[in-house]
Amino acid sequence: MSSKFWTRVAAVGLATSAIFVFAACGSGDDSERGATATIPPTPSVVVSQTITVTMFDDSFEPREITVKGGNTVRFTLPNAGLVPHNMHIASSRGLYRESPWISTPEPIIGGQTGELVWTAPSAPGAYKFRCDYHEVAMIGLIRVE
Repeated sequence: MSSKFWTRVAAVGLATSAIFVFAACGSGDDSERGATATIPPTPSVVVSQTITVTMFDDSFEPREITVKGGNTVRFTLPNAGLVPHNMHIASSRGLYRESPWISTPEPIIGGQTGELVWTAPSAPGAYKFRCDYHEVAMIGLIRVE
């Protein structure tokens, strides 16, 4: 067999080994080591308004929110339920897969609090939000004035 063949075999072997090493370094849940989840720091932004939206196991409270156009809003998101939740704001077209606006951490475990910082568009409109884990029951609406 040619040296080119053995060079390829060695390269594939090294690449496979590297994948296993990196996977081993990243595996494991912090809860197994007794760590608790923390909210990553939010980059410095000027927040115009803070709104608390409590997440229950089947609803948001409040379900409808009104904000001023152009304001940067911090949503404080306590999870009062038993199961994980998040808050995800849809794009202006009403599509979730187009929007980057999702709570951190994601998901928020029962008893913990997360947050979401969102700058409302300047033009008036309505924006849907939901919990991606309970998208039929946990929905809401943000009205931008």
